[in-house]
Order: sequence, then C-alpha cells, then structure tokens
Amino acid sequence: MKRSLYTTLALTVCICTFNYVTACTGPAPSEQTNNETTPAEQLREQIEDASSPKETAPQDSQPQDTITPEPTREITTEKTPEAIAEAPQETTPEVPQVCTLLPNKNIQDTWTWAQSATPPATGMMVYQNETKLFEDYNRKNAGILLPAGGAADKEFSMYSMTKSLSGLAALILVKQKKLTLDDKVSTYITAWKTDADKSKITIRELLSLSSGIKTEVKTTNKINLQDAIDTPFVKKQFQYGSEPFTLFSHIIKIITTKDAETFLKEELFDKLGMSLRIARIKDGTETANLANGGFVTLPEIKKLAEELLAASLGKGKIFDINDIKTLRTPGLNPTYGLSVWLNSAGIDTTGTSIKATYPDCGDDSVFHMLGAGGQVVTIVPPKRLLILKSSKVGSVEAQSRQEFWDKLFTQVQCTCVIP
Repeated sequence: MKRSLYTTLALTVCICTFNYVTACTGPAPSEQTNNETTPAEQLREQIEDASSPKETAPQDSQPQDTITPEPTREITTEKTPEAIAEAPQETTPEVPQVCTLLPNKNIQDTWTWAQSATPPATGMMVYQNETKLFEDYNRKNAGILLPAGGAADKEFSMYSMTKSLSGLAALILVKQKKLTLDDKVSTYITAWKTDADKSKITIRELLSLSSGIKTEVKTTNKINLQDAIDTPFVKKQFQYGSEPFTLFSHIIKIITTKDAETFLKEELFDKLGMSLRIARIKDGTETANLANGGFVTLPEIKKLAEELLAASLGKGKIFDINDIKTLRTPGLNPTYGLSVWLNSAGIDTTGTSIKATYPDCGDDSVFHMLGAGGQVVTIVPPKRLLILKSSKVGSVEAQSRQEFWDKLFTQVQCTCVIP
C-alpha cells in the first residue's frame, strides 16, 4: 500500500510537469490527431491504474525497457560568414535625380531684365521635359508690330528666325528626292552656269552661308530677287545676309511650282498643326521672303521647336536624328549650320568673334533659331529643354542675346538628369 501511494505521487508530479510544458510549448503536430491518445491521457490512466489494487508482480519479472529522450537540438537562423559571402548581395536600384536645369530665380530675373532691354521682350517660354517652367507676356510695351504689347495670341516678327525655315524646307525636299544638298545652285539658277565661281556653289554652301557670294542684311522692302541672282562672287568665306535665302525661296518655287510659304504650309506647318505666315518681297515676283518675312505667335513657334527637339531624340513626326545632324553640320563658320545657329564659338553676323551661347554641360547638340530683335528659339536636346522669346521690333538694333543667355544660365545645373 505504501509503495502504491509513492507511485501515485510520482505520477501526479509527472503529469503536472508535462501539462506545464505542454501549456508553454503547445502540442506537437503529431499529437493533435483526434484518433490517438495523448501523453497526458496516458499518464492519467496510469494514475488511475496505480490507485486501484493490483497483484504484485513476481520478483523475477523482467524490468521494462526505459526510453531516454534525445536531447533537443537548437535550431539557429544565423548565417556563417562563408554563407554570407556566397549569397548574392541585394542592391537598391539607383534612382536618377530628376531636377530642373534652370533655377526658377534665374528665369524670373532674366524675364525682368528682358522686358526692359532694347528692344524689349514681348513674351518668353521655358519648357523642360514637356513641363512648363515659365510662360509670360509683356503687355505693357507696345511695339510697331504689336500695338497691344505681347500676348499668347499676338504675332511677332520672326526676322532672321525665318532663315531657319529654308534649312527645314531643304531637308523635306531631300526626303522627297527632289533635291540633294550637293546639287549645284546653277542647276536651278541658270544664269550662274556661265560664272566660273558661282557655277560651283552647292545648295549646302548656299544655306550654310559659305558660298562666297556678296550678301547684305536687307529689310523686306529692299530685298529683290534679281539683285540676289546678280550678286557677285567674292571669296569662299562665311558671309551673313539675305540673298542666299531669297535665292532658295525661288529654287523651291522652281522645283515644286509652289511658293515657299505654300510648300512649307502643306509639308510642315499643317502636319504640325501650327500656323505661320510668310510675307512676300516687294519686287513684284511674289517670292516668299525666307530671309526675314515670317510672322508667328509664341505658342505656334513652340510647336515647331517641339518637333525639332523630338527629332533630335529620334521621335519626330517629320524629321529624324539624321536630319538634325545635317541641320547642325557647320559650313565655314563653326557656329552656323544649315540655316541654324550652333553652340560652338565662332563669329557673329558682323564677323565678330563670339563664345558659345550655352554653358559647357557636354551638350554640344544645342542649336538655335535667332532673330535680329532678340527673338530666340533655343533647343537643348540632352536636357529636353526649350527656351523661346519674342521681341518688339522697331529697328534691327538687337538686344544682346549673349547677355540673355549669360543671365539665364548663371546657375545652370549641368548634373541634372532627365529620364
């Protein structure tokens, strides 16, 4: 009886200990089967068996085998140095720094200056990555051509910005296989065939102002087609003036049987959904004045600038990257291409040396359409940047474009990344 009591007490301690452990750790998955007896129930049965009278087992009976539980192995999730070295390292992808190339204060300060310059600016736009950074109009300064001052719906005179349309017309004619830039001008201006020097001049040389003919900067009322045909050859040099563009306007009419304005309207302006008109010279020939006869609003010329920017990036509707490369190929002046101004140092319209217009950010693909009154269309392809400015024109006295760019690009952020 005494032994039976000791056995009962020992089993009671065991089952209490087991219940405590089970409560802390929870039953093992295999112990949750409904059809099996749990260890707790087994111990309870043993206690009940021990408290009931049983026959004493013989002394020589064999002892039951005891089961020694295996020691619990501690599971760790720590990696060895070798495993860490072999595992591929996770890297955080580098996010480009998207920023504006021009600080807003630069733009505002430049606009304030431009409105009081000579002649005053009538409007200015700055767009980057198709996002408007700035657009405003000078409504206080009334000009000869802008009696109500500047506004989005007010035309301004493009003046020599018009010249750049000649290069674009030439690219279109090349695409249409109606012209090559190495064609001789004398093929179309037959009076030149008998001149030993002028007979060798090509379309490319004519539009890069490297033909060597004598040229002058003339207003619409003084431009004359016959005078341009009769202009003498001087020497191979960069010479800025109206005659080359008057001659090319006539060549367009010879090739297409349409005046240059009609040709450009059908093949360029209408396709871009833009409006731009070109005046005629006053010599009775009704020749479109591609030297300085263009009129347009700032939002409309922006559509052309957007096409040239898109083409520079391989996304143009009409022009492609190769067209832009052709447009930007200089002649005898490293700062002048096929009727557009480039970013290289060179000489200006009077032969004076000038520095690059845009700061050296490694963006050598910058190019411009420029007018005598300070009109500007600047295209910066790597930064997806467009800068446009219109001006009041009462004379050919131009505000300093160099000063304009110097002010605008004072704190240009060259490290800006555009996705």
